[in-house]
Amino acid sequence: MRPLRAWLLRMAGMFRKAGRDRELADEPTGNLDSKNSEAVIDLLRQLHADGATICMVTHDPRYASIADRTIHLFDGHIAEETVGTRMASG
Repeated sequence: MRPLRAWLLRMAGMFRKAGRDRELADEPTGNLDSKNSEAVIDLLRQLHADGATICMVTHDPRYASIADRTIHLFDGHIAEETVGTRMASG
């Protein structure tokens, strides 16, 4: 990961290494304006394109819709699971 990317993600306070080629992004756009939100999502897309598995928690359906797989929780249980969408450029 390039230093600027790592710095931006650490500064946003929402990115953790979850193991080899696995990244956890907990509400990565929650406290950001739209321009910086798009920058973070672009970085996550690039990490994914480079082979990383991204686990992202979000309440924003715009960003959930770009995932390869989504899991919707309700009262702590899986309410819906979708497989087959793409984490492609939006």
